Amino acid sequence: MAVGRSVWEVVKGIFIAVGKLLYLTGKLVICLFLLVLQLVLAVFHAGSRE
Repeated sequence: MAVGRSVWEVVKGIFIAVGKLLYLTGKLVICLFLLVLQLVLAVFHAGSRE
């Protein structure tokens, strides 16, 4: 029983770590996407103003 519990603890820890990693990666991707979007919009506006 103790072995099963320790395995469950390890699995739970891995799931939490992966979840945090995915959350941080998602935030980073969204930030980069918004940054690129702003750059594209800025370039588009500059081009259409010419």
